[in-house]
Amino acid sequence: MLPAEEDIYCKIKPWVEFKTLLYDIYDHRIKHAWEINGAVNTSYLTLEEHLVLFFIEEYKDNNRQFVEEKLLEFLATLKYYTDYWKRARTFAIMYGFLKGEESFFG
Repeated sequence: MLPAEEDIYCKIKPWVEFKTLLYDIYDHRIKHAWEINGAVNTSYLTLEEHLVLFFIEEYKDNNRQFVEEKLLEFLATLKYYTDYWKRARTFAIMYGFLKGEESFFG
């Protein structure tokens, strides 16, 4: 786990790379949908939990701190792009990182 007193600097990915990563997350969820939703044990895996599992699987050859840093980098990049790109904003709303506007649901 990252120490609380340590300064963390996250690099913002270029939009083209970040958009591809969003698609990879969607594809991973679809690929494993039968395990998530259709197993005998029908416990549902939330999107937030899936995001963590995606990063663990994506960087499985690295240590825990590296995976945590990549996840933080992803979240920082997501936060940055939610003001500029509808695709990032929609992802953030779906995953519960942003609260949607009333008109979005109406």
